[in-house]
Amino acid sequence: MKKLHVVELEVARRLISKGYRVRHLSGVKPAVLAAQDPSVSPLLDIAGEIGVEFVYNPTKEQYHRRLAEASVVVTTSIADMLPSSMVEAVHLGAVPVAPASMCFPEFIHRDNLYDPYDLQEIVSIVENRPHRQHCIDQFRSRAVMDRLLGEMPL
Repeated sequence: MKKLHVVELEVARRLISKGYRVRHLSGVKPAVLAAQDPSVSPLLDIAGEIGVEFVYNPTKEQYHRRLAEASVVVTTSIADMLPSSMVEAVHLGAVPVAPASMCFPEFIHRDNLYDPYDLQEIVSIVENRPHRQHCIDQFRSRAVMDRLLGEMPL
């Protein structure tokens, strides 16, 4: 529920109807996902019916290659504390589209943020593709380590 799969499917359906190619990248095979959580199986069926390409990536390298092919990356999650997939997408040059909640406003330009659950706003942002600077420097390894070490008592 936290990932809002139903919202993701409806956004995908709307984008596909407008001619967009929608791919869902995953590090887990669909059959394994369905076995882990039977409630996911109908969602995978619906995704296939509406034309979502579910792409299994057995390695992180393969995932990054495919993510680098994306022009826009949309997340419907409103529960991520630090969504590495969105940071990776920004680093690889994709336009991020995310809800105006949790950590997303910290590194995604406000023009690319939508009110959670607003399907039309998500589609509109994708169509307009605002190209803005998205600050991910604070997530670089050295910056993270410096902040963590700075918080530790001596």
